[in-house]
Order: sequence, then structure tokens, then C-alpha cells
Amino acid sequence: MCIPVSSVGGHSEAQSQVVPATAPTLEWPEIVVDVTLSDKAKKELMDRKETLRAFGYYSGSPMPGALKKYVDDEGEIGLGAFDVEFALGSSARIPKVTGKRDAFEQTDKETPIVLINVVSGRKSSKNNLLDCGIFEDRLEKIRDGRVPITCKLITE
Repeated sequence: MCIPVSSVGGHSEAQSQVVPATAPTLEWPEIVVDVTLSDKAKKELMDRKETLRAFGYYSGSPMPGALKKYVDDEGEIGLGAFDVEFALGSSARIPKVTGKRDAFEQTDKETPIVLINVVSGRKSSKNNLLDCGIFEDRLEKIRDGRVPITCKLITE
């Protein structure tokens, strides 16, 4: 038995990665986050020599009868997390994330939901300086392996 795992990076559903059902882990593909900053945000972050962070997680919806130990307080099953710091003017490269097969087996077996947040790197301030959009959708909705996120200063 094999379990298809949707792939991003320009591959169609027909080219989905297939992971043997006996493997103890699953691997979610790399995602590139393209951040667009407002002019004010770009200037402020450059002046402060600030970085950016993209963080988030993969989750799945519990299947009926899912074991409670896998279901979090928000009613989801965690399938892996990431936190990537990157330089201003570059894209975040979220590497392949490994998730546990036993957790995935407790989900509805759909491709995972990916939540991606972007914040300032908090090098020049203990507080986040940015107001950014988020991405939250099924992994299969990411086309060409890229996610655009737009940010402005919180004060704008």
C-alpha cells in the first residue's frame, strides 16, 4: 500500500510524490514564500537592519474516531512545523518538513493544511513590526511551490 502525498513545485496531481505506507514519516515539500513589503515597511526594516521570519505548521482534520492524543486544543492534528529566518529582499525557503505517519493516519487523509505567517525578525525590537497577510489552505492549493504574502508596517 502507498499513500500519495501532494507535491508542489510545478508538479501536477498526477505527478504526486508517493511514499510507501510502511515509512514511519512523511515529507511535505519545500515551499518558497515571496514577501512583498510596502515602501514604508521596506525602508523601516532596512534602516533597522531587520530580518524576516516565516513560521507555521502543517495540520490535518481528524478522521471520525481519531485518537484524542493526536488532536490539539483547536481540533486539528499537528503534522509538522517550521520557523525560517531570512534576509530582507529575499524569499523564505521553507525546507521539506517531516511529519509522523502515525499522526497522519488519524486524519481524514486529505493533503495537509498549511498555515504560513510572516513577521519581522525581532532583531531591532522585541515586538513584531509588520502586519502581514497569511496563507492557510490545503497543500495542494499551492501552485508552483510559491506562496505570495504582502506586508506593511503595523503603524501604516
